[in-house]
Amino acid sequence: MSLIEAFFTQTADIKPFVRQGAGEAVYGPIATRSCRIEMGAHMMTTYKHPDGQIDHVEARAKMFCVGEKIPADSIVTYDGEDYTVLDCKVMRGFGFSHLEVYLM
Repeated sequence: MSLIEAFFTQTADIKPFVRQGAGEAVYGPIATRSCRIEMGAHMMTTYKHPDGQIDHVEARAKMFCVGEKIPADSIVTYDGEDYTVLDCKVMRGFGFSHLEVYLM
């Protein structure tokens, strides 16, 4: 266990986005991860759509966790509320890495 994982006292269910199929989103199996979620304002991310358009979006929450990168458009359920993943960034430091996930 890395040092940062000691701060992950919350849990969230993640339904990973796989692809669009027949006009609907297709998701993978739900996984539960330990995390830390920050709510509030002034959480902005810049991300690039697959079509090349760049967006600056203010997120409703930011989640910190470890594990595999979470695809954009995945669904995160925390405390009974669903959030959509805007962007997931891998942050590296001190020999380990963690994810910063911006939620809408």
